[in-house]
Amino acid sequence: MVRTTIACSHCRKLKIKCVHEGSPPCQNCKKKDRTRSGECLLTGPELKRKRVPDTPSGDIDQTRRNIRSTLADTPSTQSSELQVSVNGNPNGGFAVDSSTIIAALKTFSSKFPEFRFVHLPTLSKFIHSIEENGRIKFLQRTCSESSSIHMLCASIVALCLPITHELSHASPPEAFASFARGCVSIASPPDLSTVQALLALSMYEWGTGNGYRAWMYSGTATRMMQSLRVMVQVTSLAAVDKEIHNRTLWACFIMDRLVHCGKTQPFALSAYSMDTHWPTSEDDFAFGESSGHAALTNEERGPLENMEGDMNHYYGILVRGFDIWARILSWVVSGGRRLPGMSLPENHPWVAGSRWKLLYDELMAWRDRQEKRLRYPEASVEGNSALGTAERFAYLNLIYYVSLLFLGREYLRFIPTPDSEPNGPVDPPLLPLPAPPGWWQDRADEIFTSAAHIASLLRKLEEANEPLYTPFPGFCAFSAATMNLYVSSFPKMNLDRHHILMYGVNKNIEFLHKFKDMWAMGKGWWVTIGHCKQLYNSARQDHSQFRGRTREDYSALEYSIHDIRGQPPTIGDCMSPEISVEDIEITSTTNNETAAALSLQELSGFDNTQQTSVTLDDAAANRDWNQTWPLWGEQDFIPFAIEGVPFDYNMSLGDL
Repeated sequence: MVRTTIACSHCRKLKIKCVHEGSPPCQNCKKKDRTRSGECLLTGPELKRKRVPDTPSGDIDQTRRNIRSTLADTPSTQSSELQVSVNGNPNGGFAVDSSTIIAALKTFSSKFPEFRFVHLPTLSKFIHSIEENGRIKFLQRTCSESSSIHMLCASIVALCLPITHELSHASPPEAFASFARGCVSIASPPDLSTVQALLALSMYEWGTGNGYRAWMYSGTATRMMQSLRVMVQVTSLAAVDKEIHNRTLWACFIMDRLVHCGKTQPFALSAYSMDTHWPTSEDDFAFGESSGHAALTNEERGPLENMEGDMNHYYGILVRGFDIWARILSWVVSGGRRLPGMSLPENHPWVAGSRWKLLYDELMAWRDRQEKRLRYPEASVEGNSALGTAERFAYLNLIYYVSLLFLGREYLRFIPTPDSEPNGPVDPPLLPLPAPPGWWQDRADEIFTSAAHIASLLRKLEEANEPLYTPFPGFCAFSAATMNLYVSSFPKMNLDRHHILMYGVNKNIEFLHKFKDMWAMGKGWWVTIGHCKQLYNSARQDHSQFRGRTREDYSALEYSIHDIRGQPPTIGDCMSPEISVEDIEITSTTNNETAAALSLQELSGFDNTQQTSVTLDDAAANRDWNQTWPLWGEQDFIPFAIEGVPFDYNMSLGDL
């Protein structure tokens, strides 16, 4: 057996070794059952392409453009960054009606409750002061001369364009984002608008799949804000300006937890190091009044006893909730129950003082201190929609339910048998002591009830004409979908307690289908959902092929299920081109409780009547699930992934 430069087109396209004996089919095509005449064609090496000229290390965008133009097999679509419309402006910029900017600010305030630092009366007045004939000009050549307010407006519009039909007449989102990036300068003295713009840019980059950029912008905003805090403490500001500074600092705190992604590095900000007070009430902030809060004492930073749990103090509740959620995610992704010592009796999840129990109790305390009107489903989406608080209401409940889901799922059997019932982990490390009676059944109920409530909550927001297609709710929808599909295949894992109908499962999938068309991060989740459906269906239909496998056999798949960034998996040997993002489709099932579960064909685009070369069972039996997805977290720290080109998760294989 030899390895040569002679390769088949399939292996060449996927940039993998083509192993053969000098004649077709190669090993990869045999594995994929491409053995018929003409399906595996061995050809010689392609002509050497034009060498990419050396590019300064800082000019990453130019490198990508060079790669796309010189190494692509066929002409590929240019990135949105190169398709920016200048609207006929000879200066390479564009102008936007100030009314469009104001509309984007209102959307930003309602759809991104993580960022409650925009004081609309103050900012609107400032925007009108810099407009020219009712328009705001964004000129790249004069970016250095523009005020930081231009950068802030551009960042907010870029973030809101993908989710706002009313702004569809404006330039593409990337036009605004590109302008804002061009205004970033870490050498200039920091100012508040620049910090806020960096936070909005961080959220935008996160949504478009650029995890590293999001992390860097968030970190830059935090460092700038820490410098500004020193200046604020020695200057005299109006009450409203002080609170804008305070809320911007807490927005840095939240964004740090969102883009942290459960990695092992420490958070940039700790609640115990925040030299400020909790956010003031929404009423006081809107009217520019001071609540008279002093800086936090050590006793006030950690415990929840001082938390005011009504909607008027929403932002303070949200800050605490995101802190709890981030620590739960960090524990799970860093190893969770598989961390050293976690299987010891004193660390069993039902034992007081164990890591799991401490996180669970803190989450419950946070929830208990919220008034009844903030809790779904006790309080309705419709009631909050009538008060204009639907999105804020949704965020609080999404944090709670996705936290419960992650805590419970850590001890859930990854691939059960069709007859399995909840009884704790079945692969190492095992728990030597039995759980209290009914404990595992209660955890299963929490997991699947949480998944059902997430799907229901997002569906009701749409029905109330308050849809929430932003990154964090998208991740919650994805997490709920994995569990809803799981329990639809293994209903006994929840003791046949049907908390969500198949109609609800389909609505959950439909939400993600729309989400992926708005945000690139959703495409990776969409592919993962398709593979989860394949795995669950295959295990339900014939579990014998999975006998003897442990959770370790699915570590890469499990990692992708936990990944909050939504970065699309790399297509490799075990993920054939037939299962691409573009091929995954769903059906518009409108039946009620009699609707059957989504079939594999409905979710992943497979049609066994047309593609008979690989059956579902054979594909699942031959697939090495531990190789389907790379460990994306490790890729964050690989500076040059392919031929010296910085890795960009938005670039398709065709572009590369």
